[in-house]
Amino acid sequence: MSETLYDTVKRMRLDARKAKNTVSATVLGVLLGELDKASEKARGQSKDFTDTDTIGFVKKLIQSNNDSLKHRLQLSLIEENEILETLLPKQLTEEQLRSIIAKNELSGVPAVMQFLGSNYPGQFDRALAASIARS
Repeated sequence: MSETLYDTVKRMRLDARKAKNTVSATVLGVLLGELDKASEKARGQSKDFTDTDTIGFVKKLIQSNNDSLKHRLQLSLIEENEILETLLPKQLTEEQLRSIIAKNELSGVPAVMQFLGSNYPGQFDRALAASIARS
């Protein structure tokens, strides 16, 4: 069985703690806390907690840091974002999105978004994909 993103976060946090990297250990600990709460809630509703869910929480933390950075420059938040961004999958380029849409003969925003969401979760800019689907 391959390592889930959640497992990767746990391993990275342990490594950061061993290396006494407090910024990494702290931000990954915050992320793990959020993931544990969400995972428990999902289990209570008989739902699976997936890597896509984890990616959503990573993006949420990055956005929260970016919102704080708009008001005040904090180097620790920039460092946190760099750590969190390593957990995100590589994003598809506009050219790659166009190729995927054409190759699979997809038309219309709903069909494109459903296909990309199922086959490339967390790997594409939703606004860009919708714009391409409309063109």
